[in-house]
Amino acid sequence: TSSDMDVLIDAKELMAALPAKELKLSRKALEDYFKSKGFFAARSGVSVHVGVPTGEGSAVTQVDIMAVDNAESAVPLHTHDYSRDPKMKGGTLHAIWADLANMSSIPDHPSLMMSPYKGLVDRETKELITNNKDQIAKIIIGPQATAADMGNVHAIIDALASSPEKLKAIKDKYVPIQDSISIGTNEWFRKMMDMLV
Repeated sequence: TSSDMDVLIDAKELMAALPAKELKLSRKALEDYFKSKGFFAARSGVSVHVGVPTGEGSAVTQVDIMAVDNAESAVPLHTHDYSRDPKMKGGTLHAIWADLANMSSIPDHPSLMMSPYKGLVDRETKELITNNKDQIAKIIIGPQATAADMGNVHAIIDALASSPEKLKAIKDKYVPIQDSISIGTNEWFRKMMDMLV
């Protein structure tokens, strides 16, 4: 069970549905649309956050609608495995991937970074190296790694067994955070909802 739902929309599709001169204005129009229908909605970054009623009293769940370029290729980067880490937050995984990318390099690309909306990118040139999750795993975790090894915090830690330096960095930084996370609505979203009451 996740604390929210991520929905990715291709930027071109959103701009076709809600025409505007800039993508941020189409995002604003999407926010306004949901508000006009009586939903809580707010924007931050690439997302329009919407409070969708669950049907259980006044309870709502957070749906993050992210309008990004090449949304279809970004979907695997937002698909996680909660079977071993039911309290996990997707943002924790993205941060771990970013740190692993920082500790990694490949020929012709000595400095890497991870974008949750693009994939593995050359930090200097911003050139996309790959958005294939299996290939990303092999580069940032190790040659035997697969996309499944990126699915949750414990899978990453298990897969890093042959890389003690990376393993120590990830365990020291993220295991205490992961163990303290509790299931529930996104904290930012809860605060926004409380302001409306």
